[in-house]
Amino acid sequence: MAIVGKSIESTQIAFNSSTATDVTFRVGVVSTSVKHLVITTDVDVYLNFDGAADNTCFLLTPGCGQFSIDNISFTTISALGVNSDGSLYILAMRD
Repeated sequence: MAIVGKSIESTQIAFNSSTATDVTFRVGVVSTSVKHLVITTDVDVYLNFDGAADNTCFLLTPGCGQFSIDNISFTTISALGVNSDGSLYILAMRD
């Protein structure tokens, strides 16, 4: 079913445990904040929004399954592997 008036993006981030990897969600030359997010990962990963991820950030594990966050406003998501390389899978919706 189409979601009228919404913009949905899907992407994945291949990350490692030595350097944070970022993805920026933008529309044209003007950034539009993401308002709803569904994420999952295949290995433990630190996440940060609008800043580089490090070992003090939110920890997401594969055991969380699909993790959904509402009412979040960000333009960049950053991932850093806890102990290994992996992938973060993302669905993001804007206003």
